[in-house]
Parts: sequence; C-alpha cells; structure tokens
Amino acid sequence: MSHIETSTLKEPKPNTLFILDIDSTLVTTHQRNQAILQAFIESHSLIFPEDCKRVQEWDCQLGDYGFRSTMQRKGLREADLSCFDELNRFWKQHFFSNTYLDFDQPTAGAVQWTQFIHQQQIPFVYLTARHKNSMWDGTLKTMDKMGFPIDKEKLFLKEDLSLADEDYKSRLISKFVQLYPGLQMVLIDNEPVVLNKVAENHPQVGLVWFELTHSGKMEPPAQALPIQSFIF
Repeated sequence: MSHIETSTLKEPKPNTLFILDIDSTLVTTHQRNQAILQAFIESHSLIFPEDCKRVQEWDCQLGDYGFRSTMQRKGLREADLSCFDELNRFWKQHFFSNTYLDFDQPTAGAVQWTQFIHQQQIPFVYLTARHKNSMWDGTLKTMDKMGFPIDKEKLFLKEDLSLADEDYKSRLISKFVQLYPGLQMVLIDNEPVVLNKVAENHPQVGLVWFELTHSGKMEPPAQALPIQSFIF
C-alpha cells in the first residue's frame, strides 16, 4: 500500500491502522512558539535588552518551523543575536515540556476526523516525537481538552532521546506491524525526513504528508499524498 488516495481518508476502512503524528499535523505549534518567545523576553530582558526588543517584534505564524523561520522573516541570522544560543536552549527546554502545550490548537478538521475514525472503530495510534519524560501528562491533558479521542494505550512518545525522530518512528512502526497483524497501515506526518525513512524501511505503509510546517531538509517521497487539512 505504498500509494493511497484521498478516498482512503474520506472513507476509511476498518482494516486500516492510522498512525498519527501530533505536532504540526494534528495540532499547530506556532502559538506555543510565540508563548515561549514571550517568556524568554520576560526572563532575559535585563540580560539581553537590545536582542529582546528585536524578539518582541517577531510574529510566529502557521508554517513556521520552530522560531528560526520567524527570525529569518525579519532578516536576521543566528550571528545577529548575542542571545541566540541562550534563546535556542530556552526554546528547546520549554517546547519539549508540558508547560506551553495549552497554547496548541487543532489543525482544520483534525478533531472531527479523528473522532470519526474512533466512532467507526477504525484502529489508530498517536506516534509523536514528543519527549515522554517531560510531555506525557501534558499531552494526555491537552489532547483530551481539544477533543481528540485519547487514552494511554494509543499514545506513543519518544523515550530514547538519542534516537533521531525518523529512526524512532520507523522502529515503532516495526512494532505496530507485530501488534496489528493483517492491517494496512497509513502514516500521517508533517516531516519529509520521517516519511522518507518510513518509505525506505516499510514500503508497504501508505504515506500522507501534512505539508504546512516542516524542516525543509528534504522533499517528501513521491508517493506521499499531500494534504493541508483533515477536511475531506
């Protein structure tokens, strides 16, 4: 099942396991990024007064990857900010934590579509590179608050932070093959690096590329179905 059509998502079948990414797929993260930048300004304005004035002008938008896209839109490079290393450390610490997850919002149609496949008893799991030690409780809480059907048995977060995201997800999909024998599998993810790794290691898995926000490090596999919302 290396190539799928929109009908696979519009009229999903019970013999399909949907593997769903969360960040920048089911939920938007630019609001989280904006809140983290504001927290940095509030805690570092005395140390980096001029840099924080610049950061105050940044406007994180849908499609921004982390805060670098926002910075680059202002015509700034890493070398232009004396606070860059500290800002990057601060962002990583708080992006991969429970603290700011309440700022996330569902992408268009994501809650309704996920509720639909849940009601139709079509199997699905959440496979995210969020860090388990620092984001488990917040993920359960905020996903439920947004209306996503969620329980601990369907949620898979990253435990070994030494693994690249694409390797982690590929390994988990190998486990899903054992846990869900006989089911066709469809991965929905925003990151082309992940999609390419899965295409290489699991050519039987159907691929859907949620294309609004991604690293830009590579192009998605040719067989990946591009989507921009969960409204079909």
